[in-house]
Amino acid sequence: MSRPDSSQHQASARVPLATPARSMNRLAKHFAHRVPVSRAEDHARIDFPEGVCTLKAEATMLCIDIESTAAATLERYQEVVARHRADFEQRAHAT
Repeated sequence: MSRPDSSQHQASARVPLATPARSMNRLAKHFAHRVPVSRAEDHARIDFPEGVCTLKAEATMLCIDIESTAAATLERYQEVVARHRADFEQRAHAT
């Protein structure tokens, strides 16, 4: 992934899932209780205080891209999004 602005820190993940749109919607709905979120059928944007997370649901893949102005903040956002995604998947398989 290219860096258009050297002050931005970026990370990307591609997560293979059976239901990527469902996972994307759960993440967006969860974070909408805390920060601004916009959603469409196959993508969502989460506006964190110091960065942004974009989610894109493909046929069998959830694409997650996170940008932040600080490396430490980027790492924290990565951990939070990954933890919530894993929690939602675990709950989905437990039922």
